[in-house]
Amino acid sequence: MLRLTSPDDWHHHLRDGTALETTVRMCAKQFKRAIIMPNLRPPVTTVARALAYKKRILAHAPVGFEPLMTLYLTDATTPQEIRNAKAAGIVACKLYPAGATTNSENGVTDVCRMGPVFREMADSGVLLLIHGEVTDGDIFDREATFIERTLRPLVAEFETLKIVLEHCTTRQAVDFVRSQPPEVQIGATITAHHLLYNRNALFKGGICPHMYCLPILKAEHHRLALVEAATSGNPRFFLGTDSAPHERGTKEAACGCAGVFTAHAALELYAEAFGPDNLDKLEPFASFHGADFYGLPRNTTTVTLEPRPWRVPKAYPYADGGSLVPLRANQDLRGLYSAPSPIQAAAIPVVRRGGDVAIHAETGSGKTLAYLVPLVASEGPAIVLAPSRLLSRQIAACWGSLAGATPSTNIWDVGSRRPVVVTPKDVLEATKEKRFEAKCRLVLDEADALLKKPQGEKAARALASRATQIVAASATVGRPLRRVLDGVRAERGTRPASMIAVVRDVEAGGDHHRAVTAPATLTHVVCSYDVELDPTAEAMGALDVALEACREKPHVLVAVENNMLDDAMAFLRDTGRTPVSIRDRLVAGETAPLVVAEARALRGIDLPELDAVLILGKPESPDAYLHVAGRASRAKRRGLALTLAPGRQADVLCSWGTQLDLRFARCALRDLVAEVNTTRDE
Repeated sequence: MLRLTSPDDWHHHLRDGTALETTVRMCAKQFKRAIIMPNLRPPVTTVARALAYKKRILAHAPVGFEPLMTLYLTDATTPQEIRNAKAAGIVACKLYPAGATTNSENGVTDVCRMGPVFREMADSGVLLLIHGEVTDGDIFDREATFIERTLRPLVAEFETLKIVLEHCTTRQAVDFVRSQPPEVQIGATITAHHLLYNRNALFKGGICPHMYCLPILKAEHHRLALVEAATSGNPRFFLGTDSAPHERGTKEAACGCAGVFTAHAALELYAEAFGPDNLDKLEPFASFHGADFYGLPRNTTTVTLEPRPWRVPKAYPYADGGSLVPLRANQDLRGLYSAPSPIQAAAIPVVRRGGDVAIHAETGSGKTLAYLVPLVASEGPAIVLAPSRLLSRQIAACWGSLAGATPSTNIWDVGSRRPVVVTPKDVLEATKEKRFEAKCRLVLDEADALLKKPQGEKAARALASRATQIVAASATVGRPLRRVLDGVRAERGTRPASMIAVVRDVEAGGDHHRAVTAPATLTHVVCSYDVELDPTAEAMGALDVALEACREKPHVLVAVENNMLDDAMAFLRDTGRTPVSIRDRLVAGETAPLVVAEARALRGIDLPELDAVLILGKPESPDAYLHVAGRASRAKRRGLALTLAPGRQADVLCSWGTQLDLRFARCALRDLVAEVNTTRDE
């Protein structure tokens, strides 16, 4: 585990329009600040355009994210525009040689004529960011040629101008920046993809359009020079992802666009490039050097580097129904980096100390890592028992990446210290003829759902006879569950001591029967509809209206009650939508803006970045509602839980508001679009 000051990205492309729905959120998830590139269509050439663009970005940004704006230099840029930029808080101007990269056709045609502008930038303290390539000659030599032809004389003439050589890719660039005397204010950003890949990646298995970027990937000796520079601690080098989103069709084309999209996993990729031996150098590179060079204060918040494995989606929804293919698409990526949640910070040391533990916190709070991190650290035998196959697969993927071994579904493998993740069915089949007596730690995930069913309780008792520690993780730890847990713990032949409750936002050991009712970031709406002739047809009609109301939400989950899953999938396909089942989403790695599942299958399932959950039918209980609705507010993200139910069912659901300590907004089907728009504007 490594704690870092929150990092910044000193080179980032967000694009514009509906693309911002995807790109801003991903950037802000990783970084506190980002230098925003101005190469839009039309380019951001004036202060007015820059401020308007910033406003559009902030409309999609969470609180605390700061876009740092830049101007696009052209032959027509004036010193007065630079003065205006400084007064407006614009920190830098970007120099694109005309035709050098994406949307650079309006760039500077003759750097020698920009002297008055550069002098004003130096006087005003506005930085010059340079795409350092010529537009002629061998494509692999264009950066080195630019350094000798343009950058070296530019640095010599404008000694007080702060210059950043963006996305440097060659040994010549590293050597040039490093060789400058202290009074020359020049720095360089380095991307994760140029640290990780050489030019062979462009041709691995054929032409790879999603590895094509400008500056282009270089030979291996250049890559090694970049790694050495990034990990050297030299303050002239700092993080700049150059994350460059393009719609899939514009990449996979006869004349594909240049750019690699890395915003979804930037810190993970940089950490991989640095490697375990150089992780102590990552904080200066990612968090200090850039801020210091720009003359900005370092961030005061922190993130903690803690492995949390995941599979990168095949694509992300992007810009008016398109898709965006990320680096490492459909591949496992080791290590998602974020601050530990409160329940993780509270539970991990308690689990490590030993003794039976109840991890009690709301859905989406990070309970899985709260028990997996200490299990992996101890390296002792352990079994996780989960109530469903889908959840067991999710836990196995997480544990396998943490431990570096593929978990087994056979309880008898626990003696080999191999990770074991099982369902009640696995346990009961394995113990038909042989008693399980291995000493190990036992985790009961989603314990209330697991032990509510006879199969689950029987499986837990079968595994508990010699358990050295029992950890129960659940969002519902009331007296009924504790009674069952005491029975499971008594299988060891001793009277169980008091269960240690690790509780967030409620008192440990209290009589509360659930954790925090629902995150404050979750908005709850109940929409009632009439049922006259065909209940299924009426339900599908309501679903159609709800999806129309949520059309501006990029990621939606439809949670189906009352055995209507097949009907919902068929209806969605018949109406031209492209739903993905929860099984295909988790097992096959398929992604789509619309995921469909039976509500009962969602317990404990982690679906990152959901904007809304549409619940079709009344959940069976208040607790069941919380578990389904909470999918849309994982890790405290803002989300919408919209339940569609016939009139009487809607009445019952709304009556749960007092019990759950939350407010349901109720509306009729005809008013649903207006109600959703109202909640969006609040």
